[in-house]
Amino acid sequence: MKRKIQKIIQRYGKQICAMAIAAGTLSVSYCRTLFYEPKQPDNFQDFLEKRKKE
Repeated sequence: MKRKIQKIIQRYGKQICAMAIAAGTLSVSYCRTLFYEPKQPDNFQDFLEKRKKE
């Protein structure tokens, strides 16, 4: 099993690395645009204080 994995890595290592770099770059940019809020919503501090009490 170990030799099979080594052969796969040796044969396709460059492609695996390129895919990992692309996936990492895309996931970071996607999460930033998906959850980015330019300003805090109204009553956000009140919400946080209420959640602390619970």
